Amino acid sequence: MHTHQIKWLWLSILAGAAVAGCEGLAVTLPDGLTLGYHIVSITVTNTTDYYVDPRIYADDDDNTFFDSNIVTNENYVDTGVIPPYTSVTVTLNCDQAGTIKSDYAILELPGADWVESDNAPKVTDDNDFDCGDSIEFIFIDTGVEFFTRVEINGRFIED
Repeated sequence: MHTHQIKWLWLSILAGAAVAGCEGLAVTLPDGLTLGYHIVSITVTNTTDYYVDPRIYADDDDNTFFDSNIVTNENYVDTGVIPPYTSVTVTLNCDQAGTIKSDYAILELPGADWVESDNAPKVTDDNDFDCGDSIEFIFIDTGVEFFTRVEINGRFIED
């Protein structure tokens, strides 16, 4: 079956799930495209020569102002530690994705050294993204600074 036919088959299944009242459903196709209903896709991309711990947190409240309300064990999104030059994608039900934050990602240098990201970007539902969007946290090491860039649907949001 061709990829195009598979995509239409999954779109039909997703439409049926939506009508049936499913809360969230996602399928990642072999070419990396994620199709879903009532989901937010979060990709963490490591562009560095070293391993990165992205430290992603998601809270269901889109009005979360204090980081202490976001950065909790209950809100931790386990992406694993990301090897150099790789990406990992996870999906969340939209009801779980009011605020999404990378809390000072960690660049793991050889030996026991590590460096925290210069920033800790946070995006919120309705202000920065909507249900169905793709959010990407991109970890960049220039040799002088280590920081996190955020893009939503390929559109730059912040460094």
